[in-house]
Amino acid sequence: MLEIPLSFTDSNSILAISYQISSSKIELVILQKRVNNTEVSEISVKKYTDQNSFSAWNQAFFFIDSDVDLILLVARKIGVTINVEHVFVDNLKIVKTYQPGI
Repeated sequence: MLEIPLSFTDSNSILAISYQISSSKIELVILQKRVNNTEVSEISVKKYTDQNSFSAWNQAFFFIDSDVDLILLVARKIGVTINVEHVFVDNLKIVKTYQPGI
């Protein structure tokens, strides 16, 4: 699990990540926690089959609401395997966009 505390965002903020998922037995779950709330909510789940490329980095973008103070990235095992399964995350950043709807 990777925790990413946020000190500020606005309504035009986007979380941009590059990721790779090794097999269909594991998935990447993106969660958010809002200010003054102890519960986390799911933003998205990226599965092995969601990838554009299985041997290169894939890109994903998620809108972040202005009251989010923590992003969690979780590699969740979803199947039985004896192999080592992994999720790689690289080039994680918060991007500001000025174009509505992007």
